[in-house]
Amino acid sequence: MIIKLKDVNYKIPNGDTVYENLNFELYLGEFFGVLGKNGAGKTTLIDLLMGYRPITDGEIKVMGEDPMGMSRRHKKDIFVLSHDIQIQSSHSVADYLEYTRFFYENYDRKKENELLEYFSIDPSVKMGSLSTGQKVKAQIVAAISARPKLFLMDEVTAVLDPESRKQFFVLLKALHAEKNCSLIMATNIAEDLNGVVDKVLFIDHKHANVHEVSEIEHLFNLDIESAA
Repeated sequence: MIIKLKDVNYKIPNGDTVYENLNFELYLGEFFGVLGKNGAGKTTLIDLLMGYRPITDGEIKVMGEDPMGMSRRHKKDIFVLSHDIQIQSSHSVADYLEYTRFFYENYDRKKENELLEYFSIDPSVKMGSLSTGQKVKAQIVAAISARPKLFLMDEVTAVLDPESRKQFFVLLKALHAEKNCSLIMATNIAEDLNGVVDKVLFIDHKHANVHEVSEIEHLFNLDIESAA
């Protein structure tokens, strides 16, 4: 088992309750979407899985370890993709990738070169000169080349142009087919998950339930086919 959440409650210190009795399991090779309205708690879930926030009650295990543990052995097996991650603007793409290689012992330089070409990224370009979408593409290169066991993706597709989104989903489907890693994609774009993920974790009113992909169009009361 890659992730297990049991009866998890999370309340913002001196604030509102975000989750009540959250239960969720993810196994190796599975691809789950996390869907919810803005402010539902999608990014908070990623933060809890990474140990950035302490839960109020319950239990979280990521690869058998407490995300808040000080001696975690599997943190290097996780990669977080987010449009909100800050990267030193004076560093080049090559600098960023070199920094990433330091932390991931299974990093694949051949795959890195293939992906740089795939996305038409110049590794000498400074990160500060890139758009948000271009920075995300550099992260995607690093993430896939790092070969982690768990990919956590937080609202990354919304900042990609249509061609880059299509390229990204080709890569995700290939990763999923290999069954060597698990993937979680948090988004508020229901169409991103249709035909891509195995299951959908829908967050609504402090609770989260697992749904079949065929139910996506009903979760937001959408009619995806007629809108296409």
